[in-house]
Amino acid sequence: MTEMTTDERPSAKGRRRSAVSGRDVDDTQFSVTVAKAFLILEAFSAGGRSLGNAELLERTGLPKPTISRLTYTLMRCGYLVFDQRHRVYELGPRSLQLGAVATSRMSIPKIARPKMEELGELGFNVGLGLCDGDHMLYIDAVEAKSLIGLRLYAGSRMPVATTAMGLAYLASLSPGERAEKIAFLKESSDPEVWTQTARGIERALAEYADRGYCSSLGEWRRDIHGVAAAIRGRETFVINIGGPAYQMPEDLVHESLGPAVASVAQQITGYLEDASDAMGGPAI
Repeated sequence: MTEMTTDERPSAKGRRRSAVSGRDVDDTQFSVTVAKAFLILEAFSAGGRSLGNAELLERTGLPKPTISRLTYTLMRCGYLVFDQRHRVYELGPRSLQLGAVATSRMSIPKIARPKMEELGELGFNVGLGLCDGDHMLYIDAVEAKSLIGLRLYAGSRMPVATTAMGLAYLASLSPGERAEKIAFLKESSDPEVWTQTARGIERALAEYADRGYCSSLGEWRRDIHGVAAAIRGRETFVINIGGPAYQMPEDLVHESLGPAVASVAQQITGYLEDASDAMGGPAI
């Protein structure tokens, strides 16, 4: 589930900020107050099911009075609930209901789930995500019970530029879309690390063209390895496998896990194309 639309995020003074290009777009219909309320709700997707005012302040950057006013309103409307004992907020029934409705309408996660479970039998975590600005957003996950130290679930977010999931997403874009997205990522990146990040992106693009998947071997976190491939449809989803580096060495990634995730992505893409042809419309 994305913010406002797939590629627009709120910025100051009633304008929209394109998550692809980073440019502000005039829009007199845009409500800053509503956008700020969504920022409150989105804060919960960064991890942690219970958040206090201090954590909301840190994650949203909104003024404390604004947070107090919006959390009260969201609570009264059923989108948040307040734990009096611990003085924290949690997502309320209205938020959970909206999430369930959105998920139920997304056919790709339903189609991908059995294949994700098959990949999970390899002993590593499997995730399905889509791009949201400069991050990848997990839509579904199959967690390997034997793994320690890597816990990702629906709603988790990871950077585009350094993770296997994000790199595979970049590789799936058209040249023009990719150039625009990379320019946006550069703008929002630390200049001191961008040169290294850009080299990693170039390597991943070549790898995807050659092997059909992208790997991330410590680029995101030194102790985590991952491999991913894109599912092409009406919207691009990415499926990945990830785990601790010591359990997922480079040779295993390239000899087994990479080909496996690429094969699954191709199977799901083929299914979507067949369904599209049968219905005479765009891919699901």
